[in-house]
Amino acid sequence: MKRLEGIHYSKNNPNSFFLQNLEHVLMKDFKNILKQDKDFWKFKYSINWLNERDGNTRFFHTTTLNCLGKNKFISLQQEENTWIHEQSAILDHITFYYENVFNKNHSISYNFPLNMVNIP
Repeated sequence: MKRLEGIHYSKNNPNSFFLQNLEHVLMKDFKNILKQDKDFWKFKYSINWLNERDGNTRFFHTTTLNCLGKNKFISLQQEENTWIHEQSAILDHITFYYENVFNKNHSISYNFPLNMVNIP
């Protein structure tokens, strides 16, 4: 750094090619040192983070609990437009539906009028 300052304040040879070239080389070295310093601190931060295990445990625990709460059936509407609110009744209804999706011929039995399907 001192050498760069000396070059900037040198009034003896303001147009010296040697000083201009030296300034260019020193600036390039200085920028390289700054990059190495930045990389060093980035690496040191990463090592500290890994050692201290900053896992945001509370955040992820809360997020998981919120997601689990969203994946529950509170109520289920049946085909007759009646609602089931009890968890055991919902489970029984879903189990019954999936057990009866396939009839005895192992073909899918949907109660859907095929004449309403527009097939080209």
